[in-house]
Amino acid sequence: FAAILATLDRKGFGIHQARVLDGPGGTIFDTFEVLPADSYASSDPAEVEAALGAALDGPLENVRTSRRALPRQLKHFRFAPRIEFGTTPDGRRTLLGLVAPDRPGLLSDVAQVLRAQGLNVHDARIATFGERAEDIFQITDARGQPLAEPTQQALRDALRASFEKTN
Repeated sequence: FAAILATLDRKGFGIHQARVLDGPGGTIFDTFEVLPADSYASSDPAEVEAALGAALDGPLENVRTSRRALPRQLKHFRFAPRIEFGTTPDGRRTLLGLVAPDRPGLLSDVAQVLRAQGLNVHDARIATFGERAEDIFQITDARGQPLAEPTQQALRDALRASFEKTN
């Protein structure tokens, strides 16, 4: 997930909507609705496909997001990000809800934080409404368990640090 997002960002695409679902036998289904984020977005599908293949085959540490400038019109729509935790109805996963000002690379940065914290993403619903990103993730720790309170706080702190670093 993190490798795909970073690659799409680096190729000049913004993620308008995304969905991640667990499948049978450990498979994961990712769907993305992408839009060119700037005039530098690759228009060659084969080039994007090759970059995605290389990102998925190689070590994740080699995948980096781009650092495109914040579009001028988005600079006027700043607000404090909201980070909330809950539990799925069956109690098996933690729900992470994020509402934040949209910016280039936001979702990729969130995915990098989740990866750095050693967390598993089982479901993600990603939506962007103009300048506002609203994302919901179903996550577990490395053992497949819902996040304990200290882990939630560590994740909250890491996400806030990521948001502050780029504002």
